[in-house]
Amino acid sequence: KRPPRRPGGKPVAKPAGGDRFTLTLEAPLDQALAALGPRLGLEPAIDSDTLAARGILPGEIVKVRVTDATRDELLDAIVAPLGLRWRIDGDRLLVDAPR
Repeated sequence: KRPPRRPGGKPVAKPAGGDRFTLTLEAPLDQALAALGPRLGLEPAIDSDTLAARGILPGEIVKVRVTDATRDELLDAIVAPLGLRWRIDGDRLLVDAPR
């Protein structure tokens, strides 16, 4: 089946969160995001200053086990145990620590 097209002939992008993910991971936060970024079509950007203010290093080990998760559920599973938050700005995945 062909993807729907916008006027002008360009395919309509699949809605964000349409994919489902199953993942078991134990890795440094920065490496995990760097590995997952391309799969999600995002360039990770970690705000090291806000993490440092909370005593968290970008290399902090994260342990994740998700099954049939949406993109948002996957990202929540990665950052929530460290008390971090994420947001998407264009094609960038921004991760920081709330003040």
